[in-house]
Amino acid sequence: MTTMPQCCKLCGAYQGKVYSISGKDKRFPALFKTVLRNGYALPHPNCRHEFIPWFEEIEAPEDVEKAIRNSKIQYDKNGELVDVRYQRDIKGYAEWQAGNRQLNRELLEFQQMKDHYAGREDKMPYKTLGSFRRASRAQTETYKAIRSTIAESIKQDKAALEQNEGHIFIAPTLGKAENVLREKFNIKNTRVIITDRQYKAHIAKGANTHDDIFDKIKDKLPNIVSDPDYIFEDDKREDTVICISQKYQAQIVVKLNTQDEALANTIITIFGCSDKKIRQLLRNKIQKLLYKKEK
Repeated sequence: MTTMPQCCKLCGAYQGKVYSISGKDKRFPALFKTVLRNGYALPHPNCRHEFIPWFEEIEAPEDVEKAIRNSKIQYDKNGELVDVRYQRDIKGYAEWQAGNRQLNRELLEFQQMKDHYAGREDKMPYKTLGSFRRASRAQTETYKAIRSTIAESIKQDKAALEQNEGHIFIAPTLGKAENVLREKFNIKNTRVIITDRQYKAHIAKGANTHDDIFDKIKDKLPNIVSDPDYIFEDDKREDTVICISQKYQAQIVVKLNTQDEALANTIITIFGCSDKKIRQLLRNKIQKLLYKKEK
């Protein structure tokens, strides 16, 4: 396994070692009982490490002995992995993670702002993510004014939902995948709706690139949401999933409510979804598969 200085505690304990794929060579840790015991191809999702082949036959005897020594995994008296990283690496990793969290927050804010401006006559002042990030970090007056407007819009949506107004009711439950979504996202409510604002901005004919998709499947939406063929985690938005129906060739993007029991889960947009697209999603594994309907 490759080595890098700024890594998590788990990788710090496992990196730079030689592993036995079969587990039969007792000089080295068994690969699938240690670093890959969780079933991932790497120690954890989004890991930057790699596994490269190691051949004893081409190594010098002293290098083989060194590899055997260095491949011993350190555990404490309770059987837990020992954090073997240097303090500078622990600090560097924490700073790197904090930077990543900031980038992700800015990406989500940028997407939220794009959603806010969709279908409006006035245009979003930031054409690129980079220009948005610069404004966000500088806390410009324009940025703060738009953020205040968006916050007020969200507040109004919340008030409308609490009064059971301003939306299209879709389904009372998330159906068979409810337990999976509760465990993954800690959702607060099982109702699914489309707000009037979201419908006009992203779903209605003329606002959606798949103009007629809603009209084609609107009567089937409760079935698609409560009994989908697949559910993927959306890698572009926080607490958002994509419900896919192979039969109706549709994918429904649902923003999950993880904040307030009074609010419902809301459909953000709807797209067509061909069999080819579904095969690509399953094959590429860019979007994490959370649920697959049993045939």
